Amino acid sequence: MATLDSVLLRVGAVSLALALAACGSASSQGLDARAARPEPTAAEERAAAAELYRLGKKQARAGDSLRAQEYFATAIDSGGDPNVILPELMRAAISGTRYQAAIRYFEDYGPLLNRRNRAELAVVAGVLYLGVEQPDRARKMLESALAVEPKNARAHFLLGQILRDEFADYAASDLHFRAYLELEPNGENALSARAGLLKSPEESLVVNQPTPVRFDSALGQP
Repeated sequence: MATLDSVLLRVGAVSLALALAACGSASSQGLDARAARPEPTAAEERAAAAELYRLGKKQARAGDSLRAQEYFATAIDSGGDPNVILPELMRAAISGTRYQAAIRYFEDYGPLLNRRNRAELAVVAGVLYLGVEQPDRARKMLESALAVEPKNARAHFLLGQILRDEFADYAASDLHFRAYLELEPNGENALSARAGLLKSPEESLVVNQPTPVRFDSALGQP
């Protein structure tokens, strides 16, 4: 069975021949720089990253979130597509309640994502910051998501909740709840958003209480 070390060897992460050549001499029986492992081709790097990703998925299914994180992170470092792998990496960290690690993964690899995925995972990172009791960073993360994707309804709704509940900024909260309702008037959080409005008389409807934000709903389940 392939292991993390064996896959790394295939992309040249460790080269014993090169180390020996560097330490050798004229009496080293001809061992020199020519004995070093050749640089992997682009196709070999892609194959290695795909194998690391496969192994990460296998470990995640087996419930070994730590090993899964190792494989996923190394897959990205080996040239794998972060748009595919980073959500799995963050999900593995969250499943192991390693929320700070999930935030760090986003901060490390988020700049590699396309605009849409960067905005979506910034929303997840914002929820995680709230979960580790850093509401100011949660707010900034959600604001960064909206800077990338201004029509991200989920970011508007969550930012509305944070501004209301953590900062008592009801006017700004109202703006984000209204933005959410413009984008998703019948969305799953529409009743909660309407409950948070600074209401005009016609908006004074009886609605359900807001529901707490869950990490799995923020990240999305496969």
